[in-house]
Amino acid sequence: MAVSLSLSSEAQTVQKPILQYAQEIGWIYLSPDEALRMRRGQDKLLLWEIFTQKVQALNSRIVDHIKAEEIG
Repeated sequence: MAVSLSLSSEAQTVQKPILQYAQEIGWIYLSPDEALRMRRGQDKLLLWEIFTQKVQALNSRIVDHIKAEEIG
């Protein structure tokens, strides 16, 4: 027999605890709107600002902001 969960019960029993735990271990919650803005569109996968910062930090001798933009 299959158990049917409503979306509200799934949010309370699954999503909320996962989000709380992620924040406790240092992850930063982004609202859907903020994530969409940082991805520069619905069809993009990368959080662009974070990606360009990390690419530059990991490759500081050869990658500047312009090159980081080109890589993505």
